[in-house]
Amino acid sequence: MHGIPEDSKVEAPAFTDAIRMYRQSKEQYGTWDMLCGNEGQVLSNLVMEEILPELKNMIGPRLKGKAQERHRVWIQVSDAVYRMVYDFRRRAGLTKQL
Repeated sequence: MHGIPEDSKVEAPAFTDAIRMYRQSKEQYGTWDMLCGNEGQVLSNLVMEEILPELKNMIGPRLKGKAQERHRVWIQVSDAVYRMVYDFRRRAGLTKQL
């Protein structure tokens, strides 16, 4: 499946409402493009939204090379971290497999 199951009359709205309320508690009120994908992807996106600014502050200044090279390396780092977050969530069974 490629998204939050829409056939659920309770689970899908409850999940998206929980995400929306969590983000609002962080004073983030706009639409959230990362609410795409299955539950595991959405939760991984939420974690990434939280950790990326701090990660960039820690790693960004240490990246060497021209701007394009630094950007390429940053994308590789953030992709690797996303895969780690997603795999951890999956192994830990934090959401049901869709």
